[in-house]
Amino acid sequence: MSRRSLPSGVRSLALARTVRYIGWGFSESLIPVFIMSLAGSYAAAGLVRATYDVTLLLALPLLGLLAERYPAKWLVVAGLLLYPFVGFSYFLAGATGLLAFIVIARAINGVSWGLDATGIDTYFRRLTPVGSIASAFGFLDMLSELGWIAAALAGIWLVRFFTVPELLLLVIPFSLLALPFALRARRDHPSMGNAKRAMTLRSAYRHALAEWESWHGELRLLAFLLLFSEAITVLIDFFVPIDIYEKSASLALVIVFTVVSALPFIFGYLLGKFADRHDKPRLVALACGAMALILLALSLPLPYLLVVLAGLLLGTLLELITILERSIATELVPATHFGRLDSVFSIVTGISDLAAPPLLGALLMLIGLPALAAILAAIALAFAFVFLSRGRRRGRPRGISLTDLIPPPEHKV
Repeated sequence: MSRRSLPSGVRSLALARTVRYIGWGFSESLIPVFIMSLAGSYAAAGLVRATYDVTLLLALPLLGLLAERYPAKWLVVAGLLLYPFVGFSYFLAGATGLLAFIVIARAINGVSWGLDATGIDTYFRRLTPVGSIASAFGFLDMLSELGWIAAALAGIWLVRFFTVPELLLLVIPFSLLALPFALRARRDHPSMGNAKRAMTLRSAYRHALAEWESWHGELRLLAFLLLFSEAITVLIDFFVPIDIYEKSASLALVIVFTVVSALPFIFGYLLGKFADRHDKPRLVALACGAMALILLALSLPLPYLLVVLAGLLLGTLLELITILERSIATELVPATHFGRLDSVFSIVTGISDLAAPPLLGALLMLIGLPALAAILAAIALAFAFVFLSRGRRRGRPRGISLTDLIPPPEHKV
């Protein structure tokens, strides 16, 4: 990446997340199976998974205000210091067979991820040139997922010699190795750095609520799309791997599916450049329409290879939608509200992640995967029609060609 398109601090935090993701990649794809082995049912597994989202949801309003009053890089550093406790708690769950340690691990992980996500997103919005926002987030996803996928492929071999809890211990050293990269990022300047008034937890929640109330229709529509896309992510990342393992009893097949569905994140930078050049609401509409078709296909009895292909396509569409959501939202709010924007969007994500696992788990037990996939396909189609109508109001975008997917020479990776 050229220094002009991405500042050095942005690249440093992208490297910090990449190193941390490597530690998770060895075993993260097997966490759903690990939780299911101790929980015993889809609904119970979904509830345990949601522990992460409870603490994330409670912490985010405060984190949003912290990001506005202090340099965002220090939120990332604090998150990295918490991650070793997550890996150790998972290990204790495997060593003792107690589900309570998984609950503790996920609770701590909710806070650590909130610090990391709010810090990095706010930092990127502050330091990245306006015309390169989508590209910057795409670069972040591309680099970190490359590290994660490489580690996950190594996990196919390592799982033959180590248990899942033992592999989760690797989260500890890689989180600590990521610290120097985060510390190297230059200091960013918060919008409220000179505020003298004391900040309370109550005021943090009040500010988050006030931010939501001030949003107009465009931002709220993006929030509802985020709710839905996160539910699809939960289905693909959590319940489909459990379904694959129950049908095949093979951890390797679970890892392969998870790796393939994560491959699109490697092309996050290209998708970001693509999004920066075209009408974004129209692209969201096309992505939602394609997602509806793939979900409808999942409602049919498919062999394993076609399920893997569906995971790959859904992963591509989810990555594109995520980049578009962040880019459109950045254009719709003033720079002084970036911290609260990240906080409220993360709250919306937390609500979806909190409600989706137990809700989808209960629906899977009641109506099964085919009927659930058909319902989700209908919702995706509704979003496609809404965004298509909004794209037409903004005017017809220029034509799309394959050359738009290729970055110019000065942006070589």
